[in-house]
Amino acid sequence: MNVLQLFEHADVAYGGVVPWGGRVPLSGPGIYVVSTAADPTTADGLPDCPVDESAVSALLIARPEATVDGAAATVESLTSRLAAMWPARETVAYVGLASRSVGTRMAQFYRTEYGARGPHAGGWPVKMLAPPDGMWVHFGATGEYAHAEMAMLDVFMAQLTPDVRGALVDPALPLPFANLMHPGGRRKAHGVGRVKAGRGASPGGGGRRVG
Repeated sequence: MNVLQLFEHADVAYGGVVPWGGRVPLSGPGIYVVSTAADPTTADGLPDCPVDESAVSALLIARPEATVDGAAATVESLTSRLAAMWPARETVAYVGLASRSVGTRMAQFYRTEYGARGPHAGGWPVKMLAPPDGMWVHFGATGEYAHAEMAMLDVFMAQLTPDVRGALVDPALPLPFANLMHPGGRRKAHGVGRVKAGRGASPGGGGRRVG
């Protein structure tokens, strides 16, 4: 499924795209989709997860207490687990919402450090990626952002083929790569733990900054 189809399914007017790290020119509420494709009409995604092992290493330096299936995480084990979260051939890596300003929310996403709890720790696996053609942020304005997010996630999961779904770490909840929780409350069973600072830590208390 391509990015434009997600927006159409959620009845959100497609607003445009910027490269990862670029300013999103949308000051109101809406939806954003992080993708490995700049073209919203392409459905030809990467077969394998483009993990950046240097980013994984930086995360583990920031959060040495991180675990995979309860055991101390290593670069190898965390890289392997991230790869098992990747829906093959899909271009969509993350779907997010902003209740006030998409531009502000994306700026928070960019500046959140590895392992930090805020200002935008959701979707942290995105920062473990290094696709060959870069990453892109597609966006659209809507006041019905919660409904739109759920609609996008539900149709994304519904359209996955059985073989792609079956290869994922949690075939029962085949969300996009970096979405770790469904708006209905179910969590992806990815087995990765303690990759964010404990509650009460300073927002900038993680590793080096990305973006």
